[in-house]
Amino acid sequence: MSNPPRARYRTTNWPAYKASLKRRGSLIVWLHSKLKWQSPLSDRVDRSAVLNDAAIHLCLILNCMFGLDLRQATGLTESLLKVPHSSTGKIG
Repeated sequence: MSNPPRARYRTTNWPAYKASLKRRGSLIVWLHSKLKWQSPLSDRVDRSAVLNDAAIHLCLILNCMFGLDLRQATGLTESLLKVPHSSTGKIG
């Protein structure tokens, strides 16, 4: 007796699909209130805000700890702190 054919699904709304992948990676984490996410601002006008080494280290640890894909790691990081958008550089 043969098995019935598997259903094939086709993604028709890619922006919604990518957003759902990012939401899967969101996580609430309790942090110490004195942890500074952003480094002090530079005196140069053309410099964007730079994240503190502790913030980057925490995000990398969580990424490795949970074995997330790239979009899920992006969702995790965006749920923890305001991250500059990769194409514009604006914090949002």
